[in-house]
Amino acid sequence: MRAVSWCISLGVTDNTASSAAVHKQRITMKKLIGLILLLPLVLILVLTMAVGIAMHRGLVSKSDIAFLLDLGQRNGLTAVVSTVRTHLYGADPSLAADPSYGREPVEGRGYAPWVLRGNLDGRPRVLKFALGPQLWVAYDTQTLSLYQAWQGDVLFEGAVYDYRHGPQPVSTGASFLRDSDGAQWFLLVDGQELPATVQYLGHEYSKDKKTAAMRFAVTAGDFRLELTEKPDIIERGGARYLTRSFYSSQEVPAIKAGFRTGQGDRYLAAGTLEILLGTATPIADYASSTRGLEASEHELEQGKSIISNSDCLGCHAANHRVTGPAWAQIAGKFRGMAQEEVVSALARSVREGNVGIWGQVPMPAHPQLTKAQAMAAITYVLSVDEEEANLNVPQDATGRPYTSTRDYDVLPRLNALHPSFRLENLAPEGFQPKVGGMAFRDDGKLVIASWDADGAVFLLDPNAPEEQRVQRIAEGLHEPLGLTIVNNRIFVLQKQELTELIDNDGNELIDYYRTVSSDWPSGSNFHSFAFGLLHRDDAFYFLLSICVLPGGASCPEQLPTQGKLLRVDNDGKAKIIASGFRTPNGIASGPDGAIYVTDNQGDWLPASKIIEIRQGEFYGSRAVPDEGVMAQQETPPAIWLPQDEVGNSPTQPLLLEEGPYAGQLIHGDVYNGGVKRVFLEDVAGRKQGAVFHFSAGFGGGVNRLARGPDGAIYIGEVGNPPNWGEYDKLWFGLERMSWIGNEAFEILSVKAREDGFVIELTQPLAPGFELTPDDLTVKQWLYYPNEQYGGPKYDETTLFAGQLEISADRRSIHARIPGLKAGYVVYLRLHDRLRSESGNELWTAEAWYTLNAIPGGAKSVPPNKVSKNGWRNLFDGHTLAGWRNYGGDKNTIGKWKVEDGALTLVQDVPFPMWDLIKSLVFGGPSGDLIYYREKFRDFELSLQWKISNNGNSGIFYLVRDEIENTPWRTGIEMQVLDNEGHADGQIETHRAGDLYDLIAANPETVRAPGEWNDVLLRIKDNHIEHWLNGVMVVSVERGSDEWSALVAGSKFSDMPDFGSSEEGYIVLQDHGDPVWYRNIRVREL
Repeated sequence: MRAVSWCISLGVTDNTASSAAVHKQRITMKKLIGLILLLPLVLILVLTMAVGIAMHRGLVSKSDIAFLLDLGQRNGLTAVVSTVRTHLYGADPSLAADPSYGREPVEGRGYAPWVLRGNLDGRPRVLKFALGPQLWVAYDTQTLSLYQAWQGDVLFEGAVYDYRHGPQPVSTGASFLRDSDGAQWFLLVDGQELPATVQYLGHEYSKDKKTAAMRFAVTAGDFRLELTEKPDIIERGGARYLTRSFYSSQEVPAIKAGFRTGQGDRYLAAGTLEILLGTATPIADYASSTRGLEASEHELEQGKSIISNSDCLGCHAANHRVTGPAWAQIAGKFRGMAQEEVVSALARSVREGNVGIWGQVPMPAHPQLTKAQAMAAITYVLSVDEEEANLNVPQDATGRPYTSTRDYDVLPRLNALHPSFRLENLAPEGFQPKVGGMAFRDDGKLVIASWDADGAVFLLDPNAPEEQRVQRIAEGLHEPLGLTIVNNRIFVLQKQELTELIDNDGNELIDYYRTVSSDWPSGSNFHSFAFGLLHRDDAFYFLLSICVLPGGASCPEQLPTQGKLLRVDNDGKAKIIASGFRTPNGIASGPDGAIYVTDNQGDWLPASKIIEIRQGEFYGSRAVPDEGVMAQQETPPAIWLPQDEVGNSPTQPLLLEEGPYAGQLIHGDVYNGGVKRVFLEDVAGRKQGAVFHFSAGFGGGVNRLARGPDGAIYIGEVGNPPNWGEYDKLWFGLERMSWIGNEAFEILSVKAREDGFVIELTQPLAPGFELTPDDLTVKQWLYYPNEQYGGPKYDETTLFAGQLEISADRRSIHARIPGLKAGYVVYLRLHDRLRSESGNELWTAEAWYTLNAIPGGAKSVPPNKVSKNGWRNLFDGHTLAGWRNYGGDKNTIGKWKVEDGALTLVQDVPFPMWDLIKSLVFGGPSGDLIYYREKFRDFELSLQWKISNNGNSGIFYLVRDEIENTPWRTGIEMQVLDNEGHADGQIETHRAGDLYDLIAANPETVRAPGEWNDVLLRIKDNHIEHWLNGVMVVSVERGSDEWSALVAGSKFSDMPDFGSSEEGYIVLQDHGDPVWYRNIRVREL
């Protein structure tokens, strides 16, 4: 019994224990699940706290966080981790390039390469010699001065050295001598000392490469002496000496050259100078540019207090424009970072005054503020959150701001090679070029410049065995990003110089690095690149980028040639061809012979773009404060490359010759990746067209393209963290892409039509395949360039194809799409169900078309041509669209034409006043020019005019209608006049700027005939202001007693409709004299 009882008892005990265990397990599982569910929240909380602490301690900025969030959205968490790791611990060695291929150290010298061009200690155009271990000398080639001799090293920092954006090389150790002021050269002619200029001609090596020398020319008037200086180190009696050996190939006994150092010591440049390297002074640390971070709360409160106790708020506000820009606009331009360069430059503008950076209204000087106070105020301004304000947003015709978005819904990027090509790697083991430029010699060998620490140039035979394929032929160049060959002569574009590489003895090693041109100012900013090198018309064409601060904001101060396309002739003289570029890393000739340039997104560039170059035109970036830049008319790009959809960092274009694509362009993109294809067409006298993804599958980001003598496309690759390369790709590479036949089914071209587009395919659609409107997705939007970095898409709208009609050969689709707008970008995507005749799926199904103009209709003036803050262009700078003669129909345009971007009144008839008299007596159209598309109420009108000698014209506003024979019977006039030459100048209220016959302009600010005058007319409610050349010269209240008295005493006293309209047209007067108007813009208030 006890055994049974025990068993029963045991069983009961067992069941109870089991239930308790299960219950315990359930509780544990619930806790575990709860912890798992809680873990992401905890991680988010910890990450948020970490970010907050990092920002509070000044380790990261808001812009850094925004960049990482955007990167994560595009490429995932792995990309963010990789970027942060690179920032903290340096570049990933598995992706980074090794620049040492073919490097041969020279015995006794202290570095390899031992002669290098580049920046040093904030100085541009420096030539450095590593004369011995830990022994360096550096020359400023702009003044041909020995800048420094020192014991120590060069700390090579920067994108090509340690992959960091901002820093540049600096000297470290101890200096034996330093001449920061530079030498002053002279020529001694028959004993008379003549002040001289000096020109650097290049440097050369001895045959064994163990010595090197500089060539330069010293010129005084008609006298010129070419010299060579060879520096070296000798030891004697236990002491070290720097020797400077001078010699000349010219034998002119009566002429000698000499110089005075910055310390005043005088030397003749003859024979050998010996300088004892004795006591050395430690070299002070050089402060490089930094990304800049947010200020402390105390600093911000201090700056805010200074602003509150000044007159700043009379012209500025935090989140809206008054006379000057909103604080949030300024903060947005500089990406909210208080970088020293920005704060110092803006503080100087506050204290000294400025004009032209944010508009034509001058900012007065504030000398009462100390430097520290001005810097504190600017630090606060840069902290204002631009995202809190609805700033500088384009508006529709009713004055409502357009909605905006940065989102996009596109197909995944390509990740494979185009099926019509094969690809092969040309780089032998160990050869890792970051290709900055490449071109072919006549013998079929490829010359490659590498954008890396060595600045080397290589000669590659594509058909040779790997071990014999590549030879280093030159080195020590400064960030070369352009190379071309002219009659087998090699020309390389360094960062600050155009150089010819000369092999004197035929051994395929460069002996002489001849300076072709450095005829433009240069600075040491890390982003001040020189891009591309195109030879045509017996000259060289290349581009200079703007100065950019670490983090991406444009520098507040720029050199005058930055952001320009330059042409250098055979004499080395540089000329500006076009302006308004930011980071234009690509140039090539197109199918029509025109020059095409690619440019990169940033401030004033809401997206990257491809530009057809026309001499003298302006292409959008206003970062360089050239005179009048804020009023310049922007020429739209041929192709917009919507950011991260089909572009980010576009590079060199190349003309296709393959199959159905012949005559189209391709270009690379180092960040968006791969190769893109571009179709262009002429519409309304300008290029526009479509861009497509074309091919991926390359080893790195595509930077340079070249057509080989074998017909293949050679692809040079590059990369640099965090955003100068394609994510998860190598930062170097050289590949060859060869045509194997038309294997891809894709969109070949998109052609604009008056009612839509014709989409041409590379292969016929499958027989019997029918299309429906749902087979085509269509969206359109506009871009609005302004000072903010990049830009959203405005007024994005989904459109619907009313009809899709297949052509008889089934190779094209006519898409009729109502609602298309000129000035917009149109996104087109075919449904993936489409099949070709052979059953192929679409390789790519997307196109982005830049619809600058619609065929068959007048080119519109799209909102993306506004300058800023709601301004709309009334004149596009190219056509008379929107204008006609007063009293005529829209096809009546006489006497006026467009010349050099200006509306020009041409007086080429015997009796110029005939049109005016005829209109007054008989009616009909006059010679006056009316903007007929709309009337304006409560607005500002901005324009520029210049008048001929003895000339007369006028600007009418609030013109009621065209019932009267002349606009001045209803409209109010701002007089345009040569005050000194025209008889009306003797009448007090008939002079330039006057409110005609009513109020004289005070003060008189008009400029001489032939010079441009800046006008701002402001009409708000009944208040009228005339501004001429930045000064308000007239102010009056319509309807007041003063106004009534003025009208009663004028020629308008018997005209009951004069000046009474609440809204009206704008009219430019034909008074019989030549006159010019340009940059005509309006902003509704």
